[in-house]
Amino acid sequence: LIGEYGVLDGVPALVAAVDIRAYAHAPRPHLGEQSAERTAVVEASMRHACVALCELGHQVDLRQETTPRVDSAAFRALDRKVGLGSSAAVCVSVVGHMLHRHGVALTPAHVHEIAAHAHREAQG
Repeated sequence: LIGEYGVLDGVPALVAAVDIRAYAHAPRPHLGEQSAERTAVVEASMRHACVALCELGHQVDLRQETTPRVDSAAFRALDRKVGLGSSAAVCVSVVGHMLHRHGVALTPAHVHEIAAHAHREAQG
């Protein structure tokens, strides 16, 4: 399987970790960067982060939020996706960016929970 996940209930599985990451940051105008396009994955991640922030008492309006720049180039080789979960990594990086931007520090498990909901929504 390339870029897909095969899951069989009750069957042994092999899991591998890779040392590549996606990074999200606010646009840096001094470098000529502008707000990025909101892909379905980024939109879902921002929406779920905003919901979590509102539940924590922050007043956040998704329409007013700047779309972060996301670098997921490490998930490509020879101009092809390597099929190692880049969309999930983008979700985690965007959720983490949004929380950090609003001064909220959550446990990695909580960030994962928010990002996982966003990823499921974006992937259908």
